[in-house]
Order: sequence, then C-alpha cells, then structure tokens
Amino acid sequence: MLHSNPIQTLSLIAAMIQMGRDFEQTVIVEGLENTGAIKVARVLGARYGQGYGITLAANVST
Repeated sequence: MLHSNPIQTLSLIAAMIQMGRDFEQTVIVEGLENTGAIKVARVLGARYGQGYGITLAANVST
C-alpha cells in the first residue's frame, strides 16, 4: 500500500501513531519489511515495530 498510495498511507500511519499517544496507548507498527519502512516509522514517531525488516520469524517449540 505504501508504494501505490504513499501520501495516504503515511498520513494514516501518522494519525494512528498520534491517536495512540492521545489515548496513552502503546503503538506497535507492523509490517516493517525493509530499512526504508523502518526509517519512515521512526520519522513518523513510532517507538515500537515488528516485521521481517527487523528480524525473521522464529520457530517456537511447545
């Protein structure tokens, strides 16, 4: 979605991060698949994120 509608996508992400702050909630940005997405999330104010750009999924043994 970021590549097809970048302005709307960035506006939506920024609004959701701000909404989390306004309601004193922790916001975790998901889908951070590369360094560009991680940088964008940081610039928009995200403190936490997850995705393949940060680390690959790990097997969990039960």
